[in-house]
Amino acid sequence: MQSHLSTHTWITQATPKPNTAMRLFCFPYAGGGSVIFHHWRSKLPADLEVYAIKLPGRESRLSEPPFVRVAPLVQALSASIPDSPEKASF
Repeated sequence: MQSHLSTHTWITQATPKPNTAMRLFCFPYAGGGSVIFHHWRSKLPADLEVYAIKLPGRESRLSEPPFVRVAPLVQALSASIPDSPEKASF
């Protein structure tokens, strides 16, 4: 596993893997943050990419108001997820 992490407003990801078989999007539990998923990268298969979601109102996004409804959160997040790993700019 490569240790370099790239950061995006919504997603923290390890260095992209060109031969990714699957991407796993991990959402923090109540009050948690994306950092909880960082150690998962070393425990999961090498052809799986872990994308840890950074929610507004937490971690580096503490100054942003949190979402109070799921539908607007999903809409905002989905606009930030690329169609394929090759298009990722995280």
